[in-house]
Amino acid sequence: MSDETWTDAEWQSFYQMADAFMAPANALSSSAMTDEIAAAMLYACSRFNAFAMQAQDPAGATLDDEAVGFLAEEFESHLLDSMEEQIAPTQGSRDNPVGGPERAVVILRDLDGKNEGDVSEFLDLADRFLAVANHMLEGARIGRVSAAFMHATARFNVYTMQCLGHPAEQVDQDLVAAFRDVYAALVHYHGQDALVSGSPDQA
Repeated sequence: MSDETWTDAEWQSFYQMADAFMAPANALSSSAMTDEIAAAMLYACSRFNAFAMQAQDPAGATLDDEAVGFLAEEFESHLLDSMEEQIAPTQGSRDNPVGGPERAVVILRDLDGKNEGDVSEFLDLADRFLAVANHMLEGARIGRVSAAFMHATARFNVYTMQCLGHPAEQVDQDLVAAFRDVYAALVHYHGQDALVSGSPDQA
């Protein structure tokens, strides 16, 4: 999704878009569990990435396995890059329950078992990130918004992993695989719906 031939100005714009997704995540961190925010961001990102892929297809088709695999590989790449950095200033945040750095994955896997109120609250969190993406579409190409959303989501999820005890600057392939798999499952889930109706203006 990223393009190595971008100019410095284009990369700067890309990172500014990614920062715009980080802003609500950081703001929400004062009132919600970081792992819940990371899970909601991942849910929203997977939906928007599926929407973007459909919008860039003239037929607006549902996503096939190849498209889902491509997006999952891109997300995995962003995760790996972020895991090689120290993102969280300290590890083992007291704002999160004990449960390990895969907490966001657990939350997403358990969505079907949540009560209606909890699911509604979770989807409200996800909608905050989709609102940022939809607003960006007014002035940026959908592919770049989608890529920036993915980059920000990977970084915030790695930040959350580090808050929950994963050592900074260490790649855990099993952890990466767990996040990649849940992301791919979500993209597949969203991609089976026709997300683009008429004009590609909103996820």
